[in-house]
Amino acid sequence: MGPLLKMVWNSSFHLLGFDEKSIVLLLNGSVPKIFSSPVQYAILREFFGQKEVDLDLLREVYKDVYSLHEILEAFFGLSQEKVLLPGAILKIAIASPEWPRLYHDIGELGLRAILIDNQLPDLTIFIVSDLRVLTHAHLLEIKSNRFVCLWIFGSELKLSPVFDKADSASFFSFLNRMKRAFFGQILTFNHHLSPTDVPDVSPLTLLLEHLPEFISSHEASRTLLIFDYKKLDIKRIPIHESVFSSYPTERYDLLDEHGKPADVISVFNKLSFHCETFTGLIDILKSEQTPLGGWVSSGGFIYRSNKVSTETFLSRTRASGNGLTREESEAKAFCETLERYSQGFREYEDGYIIDTYKNLGNEAIHPNDILLFSPDQYRLKMARNQMNVPLLPFDENMPISWSDIHDISGTVSRKIPTFLLYLGIPPEDTSSERFFKWITNGTAAGPTPEMARLHALYELIERDAYAIWWYNRLSARGIDLGCLSHLSIVASALEAHTRLGKNVYLFDITQDICIPTVAVISDYIPGTYFLSCGSNISFEKACESAFCELNQLYLHHLNKKSRLNTGQMADIAATLASHLPQTPVWPMEKPDLSVTAELHLLETEIRKRGLDIYYKDLSRNDVWLPVVKAIVPGMRDMDTRFAAGRLYTTVSDRHGYLPSENSLRNFTIF
Repeated sequence: MGPLLKMVWNSSFHLLGFDEKSIVLLLNGSVPKIFSSPVQYAILREFFGQKEVDLDLLREVYKDVYSLHEILEAFFGLSQEKVLLPGAILKIAIASPEWPRLYHDIGELGLRAILIDNQLPDLTIFIVSDLRVLTHAHLLEIKSNRFVCLWIFGSELKLSPVFDKADSASFFSFLNRMKRAFFGQILTFNHHLSPTDVPDVSPLTLLLEHLPEFISSHEASRTLLIFDYKKLDIKRIPIHESVFSSYPTERYDLLDEHGKPADVISVFNKLSFHCETFTGLIDILKSEQTPLGGWVSSGGFIYRSNKVSTETFLSRTRASGNGLTREESEAKAFCETLERYSQGFREYEDGYIIDTYKNLGNEAIHPNDILLFSPDQYRLKMARNQMNVPLLPFDENMPISWSDIHDISGTVSRKIPTFLLYLGIPPEDTSSERFFKWITNGTAAGPTPEMARLHALYELIERDAYAIWWYNRLSARGIDLGCLSHLSIVASALEAHTRLGKNVYLFDITQDICIPTVAVISDYIPGTYFLSCGSNISFEKACESAFCELNQLYLHHLNKKSRLNTGQMADIAATLASHLPQTPVWPMEKPDLSVTAELHLLETEIRKRGLDIYYKDLSRNDVWLPVVKAIVPGMRDMDTRFAAGRLYTTVSDRHGYLPSENSLRNFTIF
């Protein structure tokens, strides 16, 4: 019953003594108990021996000194040690958006440990069959400071930890994890319990009678309780503190002992708690070494939408990573899981408006400048979404959701369709899915926000250069792999191809943005080609990145059922026939630049081409990893998108002719 009520001191405890850091209590001559927690020390020094201790009073007294979480932890601890005892019966309110009169049925159960009081409750219990029904509005209506959620599914009753009404962000972070962990149950709940049918409340008796004991224990703050009333089985699932913490943005930086951005393996080690619990983000990491010498790992699930639907479930994939070692590839798969999870739209957290492009005018960036499908592609139904459904041309008079992005300085904001920024949209936006395809291009994580921006821009540069080179069938400088044989990943790939009489080709595909960018093409898999790319201010690092990714693309193409047709194979063979191995034009040594200077260099190179750069911080308080989305309207994606712009003008400026859409290569192998 404890920490949600007025509590009283256990008269069996006596003060033995204290110093500046610890206080000692004695329980009727038994072993002394020492309390050294700063919060418990403060509470005991000031309130021990008084008639009552009210948690709300403690919150008010210590709100400027300790966090709410620290106060609750200290209070729960004193209750667990039985230094504090319940002083009154627990009064609860029943709130059920689906069954408004459910509290009447529960009131007739004759519960002994709790009292139903919807006017002056100590605790509110939300009882639902569908987690999606709970909103901020429901929290604002409750009359208690604290609440729990009881989710009914089949014979399972899932009781959440105790949340504070003032910390709704933690509650919705928890709900987000629950939706991920129990996606299948939420998707099928209608088959088990219709929200129009009031559930049988008798199975709730055991759980509600256990409620006072549960909330007076340490479990209450970080445990999901699952009670199966048919099996009479209780499971206790610990929830990591990250779900409940308000983690300040300035603390997101993950640095090494020298104060520099941590490497990807260190990031994995620091955030590995995301693998630890049932509601963690990574359920398993699987790794294998490919014949090309690199390692490839798969991580947690990626959901392409915030909508709980069969389509979302069937389209989910797993994050992946590559590297020179198993540890590196697993760390990258781990980070990509966190990156994509952070990109998921959260209606309770992410700002947006519903409006038309026509009304917004210059406040908004036209979505066609980002999506880049041509009129002919719409007309011929070649503009398709991720489910291969034809898209409609964007309607400027149609209300959709829009979200803010900011320029480099952070002082200028523009709006773009929410669909093109996040994985998911607000429920009231019923039109965006008809017009847009989700875009992960330019989304990146890093140990610091600057590093995340850097990774995001490298990805945009790499794919823009690929699109201009590939679709226009441009000639590119062939690179002699012998110049890079000192790189182990290159040497391994070359050896594997030579052993089977296969070929691997390296091209310098750098375009007008003067950042070294390369493409690797392999014919290692019979009947097809596969390709990877890399960009970096260091030519060697760009090559290493491309060859590491080649391992990842090898597994992807190995498992594909479809292969290139005869015409496509001949088209690529013509490109490879022009490959003449040469020494690189870029210096081999890596430029010695700070992260800030490197980022500035990339931004400058992009802006020289008349392009505007915008960023969106996608970092989440429950993830603790910086994640950024970079948006550069006009830069090309790797997909077949043939709208006017850089795909044509770059060729005209650099090669002296203007290609037509009909002359472009109409398929991709990236």
